[in-house]
Amino acid sequence: MKHFTILAVVLLFILPSCVPSVPRRTVDQRVPASFRHSETDTLLLSDSLRFDDTLHVVPTRKVFFADSVLTGLIDSVVHNNRSFLAAQVENDIAQFEIDRLRGEYLPFVDASLGSGARLSSQKTIEGAVEESVHILEGHDNPRPMPDFSVGARVRWEVDLWGKLHAAADAAEFRYESTQETIRLLRTQLIAETAGSFYELSALDEVLGAVDTNIAVLKRALRIVHQQKEAAKVSELAVQRFEAEVLSNEAHRYELLRRRRDVENRLRVLTGGFPELIHVHKPLQTPDIPDSLWKATPRSILEHRPDVQSAFRRVLAAEKDVEVARAQFYPSLGVTAGFGLSSFSISQLVSVPSTLMGNVVGDLVTPLVNRASIEATYRSACSRHTQTTLEYEQSLREACAEIDGYMARIRFVDSAYARTYQQVLALQRSVDIATNLFASARADYMEVLLTQRDALLSRIELVETWVEAMRARIGYYKALGGG
Repeated sequence: MKHFTILAVVLLFILPSCVPSVPRRTVDQRVPASFRHSETDTLLLSDSLRFDDTLHVVPTRKVFFADSVLTGLIDSVVHNNRSFLAAQVENDIAQFEIDRLRGEYLPFVDASLGSGARLSSQKTIEGAVEESVHILEGHDNPRPMPDFSVGARVRWEVDLWGKLHAAADAAEFRYESTQETIRLLRTQLIAETAGSFYELSALDEVLGAVDTNIAVLKRALRIVHQQKEAAKVSELAVQRFEAEVLSNEAHRYELLRRRRDVENRLRVLTGGFPELIHVHKPLQTPDIPDSLWKATPRSILEHRPDVQSAFRRVLAAEKDVEVARAQFYPSLGVTAGFGLSSFSISQLVSVPSTLMGNVVGDLVTPLVNRASIEATYRSACSRHTQTTLEYEQSLREACAEIDGYMARIRFVDSAYARTYQQVLALQRSVDIATNLFASARADYMEVLLTQRDALLSRIELVETWVEAMRARIGYYKALGGG
C-alpha cells in the first residue's frame, strides 16, 4: 500500500507534465554573399563611416545630407517631432515592463499593522473557552476581545523551470525591438524631411526657370509688337505670345502654392509653425563613397532597424514558448508570515509569548485545465513560426531593396547627365531662335516652340534630379539610417 501511494503521487506530477510535440521552424538567416551591383565583396573602410564595437559598417547622415539647412531641419525633427517623442515614451514603458517582470521571481515581502475586536458567543466552544481561560490571571478577559498585531508576510514563487526568467527575457527582447522601431521611425522622419527639402529645392529651381522663361517671352513680346507696327507680323503673333506669358504666370502661382504646402509639411515635421524656408541652391547630386557600394549584405542587414526588430521578436517568441511549456510542470510556492499579536498594545512586546508565525509550501500541478494549457503552448509555437517567417521575409525584402536602390542611383544619374546635355542644347537653341526672329529670319512659332521645349526640358531635368535625390534617400533608409 505504501509503494502504491508513492507511485500514485509520482504519476500525479509526472503525467500532467508531458509536453505535446509541436514542430518548430528553424530560423533561416542566409543572405547573398554580395549585391549584384556591388563591385566587390570586400568591405573597405572610409572616413564617412562609423563603427560600433563589433566593427560593422553604419552610414552616417552627413554622407547623404550634407546641406547645412537640411541638417538643421533634421536636428529639429529629431528633437521636436511629437510623434518621435511619443515613440520614445513608449520605449520607456517597455523598460518599466522589464523591471516589473524581473521582480516577479524575487520574494514579495509585505509589512502589516492591524487592530480589531472579536466578540464570540458564549454558547459556542470558542466563547466557552474564552470564559474559562483567563489571559491575565485574576482578570476577566475583555469583551469584546481586542486584537492588535504587527508583522510581515513573505510570498515567493520558486522559479523551478525558468518560467519567470523567460518571461522577463521576452520582455527585454521586445524592449530591444521597440528600440529598433524607434530607430526606424527616426530614419523615416529624416528621409521624409530630406525628401520635402529636396522637393522645395526643386520647386525653387522650377520657379527660377519659369521666371527666366517669362522674361524671355516678354522680351520677345516687345519685339512682336514692334514687328506688328512695321506690318511684319499679324495680331495673331501678338496674341500667341501674350497667351504664352499668361500661361507661364499662371503656372508660377501654382508652383508658389505647392511650395507653401511643402513648407508647412516641413514645419509640422520639425515641430514648428508655418514660416518661410530658404533652401534654394544649385542642384547637385552628392557622390556616394565607394565603401557604401562595396559593403556586404551581412554587414548592412545587421544595422537595418526593421530586420533587427523582426529578429528581436523571434527571440521574444522563443522565450514565450519556454513560458508556455513551463505551465505543464508543477509550480512551487512558499508563503510565510511572522510577527507579534496581543489583545493589548502594551503586551505586544512581551516576547516570546506574543510571537506568531507560519510557513506554508505548496506544489501545484495542472490536471483539469490541461487542454487550455496545451492550447496556449501550441499558440506560442505558432507565433514563433509566424515571427520567424516575418523575419526571413524582412531579410529578403531588405536585400532586394538595397540592390534596387544601388541600380536606381546609377540609372537615374546617367539619365540626369543626358538630360543636362539636352537642356544646354535647347538653351542654345532658344538664343539662336530669338536672334533669328529679331532679324526676321525665323517664324514666331519657332521661337515659341523652342522656348517651350527648353522650359519643359529644364523641368524634366529638375524632376530627374529629384528622382536622383529620392534614390539616395531610399538608399540611406535601405542601409539602416544612421
